[in-house]
Amino acid sequence: MRKRLVLNTLAAVMLTVCGFLASCVNGKGQVELKKVCGTMEGPLEEDTLPANVKEEMDKAVKFHQHEVMRDDANDVSVWSIGEIDQVASEGFGIVVVKGAKSTTFPQIRNAREPWAVYDSAAGDLWLTASVVWGTGVQVERLYRIRFQDDGTAYIAASIDPYEIQQTFCERLGYTTEGEQITLYIDQQPADTITNTVTDMGGFDEDALWVGEQISYDLSSGKPRVCVVPGVKFVTGLVLHYDDMPTLTAGITVDDKGAFTLSDIVVRKESSFLSAIDRYLTDKIGKQYAEAEICVPFHTIIGADESNADDILVWGDFWVFNYNQVGDTLKTVSGGNHPGLFHVRKTETGFEVTNFDQVEDGAGNMESARKIFGEKFSDFQNVHSDDEAREQLRGDVLAEYVTKHNLSATMYQDQGWQAKELPH
Repeated sequence: MRKRLVLNTLAAVMLTVCGFLASCVNGKGQVELKKVCGTMEGPLEEDTLPANVKEEMDKAVKFHQHEVMRDDANDVSVWSIGEIDQVASEGFGIVVVKGAKSTTFPQIRNAREPWAVYDSAAGDLWLTASVVWGTGVQVERLYRIRFQDDGTAYIAASIDPYEIQQTFCERLGYTTEGEQITLYIDQQPADTITNTVTDMGGFDEDALWVGEQISYDLSSGKPRVCVVPGVKFVTGLVLHYDDMPTLTAGITVDDKGAFTLSDIVVRKESSFLSAIDRYLTDKIGKQYAEAEICVPFHTIIGADESNADDILVWGDFWVFNYNQVGDTLKTVSGGNHPGLFHVRKTETGFEVTNFDQVEDGAGNMESARKIFGEKFSDFQNVHSDDEAREQLRGDVLAEYVTKHNLSATMYQDQGWQAKELPH
């Protein structure tokens, strides 16, 4: 299972299929359109193999390779070049093998864990490799590789990340500048600025890096592109959009290399949920035994946004702290905190003002009835559904692992068998 995007948010997400524009709801219940930027000004050039690396490859006796993918049923495998006769390859070099035939693509980068899958029905080998990366910026290029009769591999199509960006912008009506950006420092809203940066590289006067994250999910055997627009960083501090969406879509490529996007999904965070997650992480999570990461999740029973100064959010809230050991997130501590959150909308974002928590012990049932009121039966149904809750927990953990580029593929509670994270 591949885990990619590098983001520093702690959030469960709401999924919204959106046909045109991402939107949010303001305190008055009115829908506000939010257009998010695309920041690449033009096509990205194909990587050029450095002269010293090319020289080493030309005279190499042996490549030291690392397996990227192996499909024994179809006798296809993909390898990345780690060293060339004990000389580092500087992140270049992919080797594709079909049967006894080996083809080297020295210009394809192999940094940030390239990913490949073979579609035997179509005869396509899909390969995704990083072409731009930096402090939180990751842009990948998709390659469709095919085979000649003798097994020699060749690049049938290569999708420029800029073209992906432009297609999303056109389909969703997004713009390149002028949107308001809420900046967070230590999980708290610090300032709101207007974006003026329109290119992929460099810093503006406020030392903000504005970039894009474009990656691909090949787990289904068909490529699906994932775009997080406008990720921003200040040196040493991670910043992100308020209501920042993640865009995903299926991608198909014809024989001429032209691509089309289908099934576009806008996955976006709700601002008041982000505020709740910060509270669960910073206030509740720190009450438990300390661990490397804290991942809250929740099922919302109901919400009343009619008063921007006192947004009411009823839910079944959970917090777990984990340490990563090998490929497994091992539970250190955590627990359940059902109740009612009071959230206020401010000029710089949303903040929790109070949390009415269901009592433990003898007063538990009476407290829950009082807090949830007419929603009590709904709360009971949610709270008693262990199977649905565990599924939600796994989904949120998988989302967290993806956003933070972790290598974990399992999670495990003490005394229980490890479970595989959902794909």
